[in-house]
Parts: sequence; structure tokens; C-alpha cells
Amino acid sequence: MTLNQIVYFARTAEYMNMARAARELMIAQPSLSMSLSKLEDELGVALFEKKGRGIILTPEGQCFLTHAQRIISDVDSAAREMKRLKNEAESSLTVGYINPVADRF
Repeated sequence: MTLNQIVYFARTAEYMNMARAARELMIAQPSLSMSLSKLEDELGVALFEKKGRGIILTPEGQCFLTHAQRIISDVDSAAREMKRLKNEAESSLTVGYINPVADRF
């Protein structure tokens, strides 16, 4: 399973609409459907079921959504932390000197 598949699943679960999720994710709807189908195959459970013209989460899908949201949150948090560390490293200045030589300057 890939992070993209997890994000695709979470966004589709948020909208409960494949076409809207695909537009929001800026991918083609068939690509979204294929990605979610592969995720379901890998997990061995159905995450969505068709209901009328729409879709709903299965109980397994609801359980996986909790994990997917946590994964996405952790990845976002890690990215923010790395950006913060990078900014700190770029904004610090370390000066070193040799004591006997420093007396002359």
C-alpha cells in the first residue's frame, strides 16, 4: 500500500463521491477507482459499497479510515518537523576560534 492510496481513500471517504474526490485530487476517476480497488485487494476487504448512485463506507472501511487519518496526520507532522529543523539549521551561525590566535584580532 502506498501513501497515495491512503490519501485517495481518505479523500473519497470524506466526500463519499468518487467523481468529486477525483476532481479534488486532480486525477482521473478511473485512476482513483483502480487505486482503491488495488488497496482493497491488498487489504483483503471491501472499503466501500455502492448504495444507489453513491458509495458508503463498509465497517472495515470505517475502521481503516481511522488508521488512514492517523497516518496522514503523522506524515504531515513529520514534514512540518523536518521543515522546522531545516529552518533552524539555516538560521543558526556557529563561530569557532583558536584562543591564542583570537587575541590578535
